[in-house]
Amino acid sequence: MSDTLDWNAQTIAEFRANQGSVGGNFAGAPMVVVHHRGRASGREYVNPMMYLPHDTEPDIISTSSQPRLEHPPTRTGTTT
Repeated sequence: MSDTLDWNAQTIAEFRANQGSVGGNFAGAPMVVVHHRGRASGREYVNPMMYLPHDTEPDIISTSSQPRLEHPPTRTGTTT
């Protein structure tokens, strides 16, 4: 298992064991566990993500590569 996958698995296990709370770098941060499926591969993914609570709009959830206007290269088959 890669270091990133191992870290994600540990964070998700801690999140589930502590009713949605984690420690370390993310102590006190609002988090969700997002289940999603790869568009091309159909593979299922589960990732921990922080979100920004917002008083008047829906909460904002962002991935680690930050929001982009264009599709990532793996989605379109092109490189940047």
